[in-house]
Amino acid sequence: MSRKAFLLSLVAALFVSFLLGFTLGGLLIKGRSEQTASAPQKKGVTADDARTAREESSRSEPVAEPAEKHSRSAPQVERRTLLAGTDWQTDLVIVKGYPPEPKMLVLGGVHGDEPAAYWSGNAASELRVSKGTLYVIPHFNEVARRKGTREGAGDINRKFPGNPAGDPEDQLCYQVTSLIREEGIKLVMTFHEALGFLSESSHPGQSLYYDWHIHPVTGKDLTAKARLIIGRINQKIMANPRGYQPRELFDIFVDPIATSATYEMMTKMGVDYAYGCEVCKFNDKAKRVWFHLTALTTWMEEEGFVIDNWPEVEARIWEGRYSLY
Repeated sequence: MSRKAFLLSLVAALFVSFLLGFTLGGLLIKGRSEQTASAPQKKGVTADDARTAREESSRSEPVAEPAEKHSRSAPQVERRTLLAGTDWQTDLVIVKGYPPEPKMLVLGGVHGDEPAAYWSGNAASELRVSKGTLYVIPHFNEVARRKGTREGAGDINRKFPGNPAGDPEDQLCYQVTSLIREEGIKLVMTFHEALGFLSESSHPGQSLYYDWHIHPVTGKDLTAKARLIIGRINQKIMANPRGYQPRELFDIFVDPIATSATYEMMTKMGVDYAYGCEVCKFNDKAKRVWFHLTALTTWMEEEGFVIDNWPEVEARIWEGRYSLY
């Protein structure tokens, strides 16, 4: 090849290389430009942007509140002794949930010849609540229970509001009065037994027994409340898989008795509602306890208590655990 031809070939090769390089470079630049155009553009963060980010973050990851704000604590059980060291010594069981309201007092075993009232007091003391506070004196009158008679030194249900300087029964009633006032208890139920069914006799068996239709101090409608509770009690009685008799259904019985527990508690101690729960002695033992506890737990639920272990207590009732003596 001549020198001239060689130089022409070299110039042609360089020209082709230049054209290829120019074309490839243009394509690369175009691709980068398109990527940049499609990518989100960064800008300065304004106050609105920061607020929006915080709101989105709070929606996706809520801040956990302290657990104790919403969770219920396990029931706490406190035991006290009333009239310690005397023949009338007896127990007070306090079951505390959270929040502590509502508060209800249960008096079991007011009269010694009404044994189911003592058995039912034992059963009530084993209830556990995670809301509200339940105060139970299972055996209010131990002397009468041991004697097997209505009275001990006298009729303890005619000695309210009590007297700190009186006989032991006066003192016991006074301690209950003090408990109600100090703790701010607004609800009371007492357990009793009667010698007949209300639907068949003048006896108040199977009733909520109380003193007036209208509370003499607060004006609250005691009968409206009683009928509401009784309606729900009777629903449970009729649904009892063990069956029922119509005479076992509850009704109201209104009879004011001055110096009785319910009368004095509502007139002098600030209690809003106080009912005696009367069951008939002609029922079998377990059934009498079940009636008392069904009435009690139905009312408790109506007032807003949360009862944790009613099925367990109910099972023990039907097993006869509480009516062994």
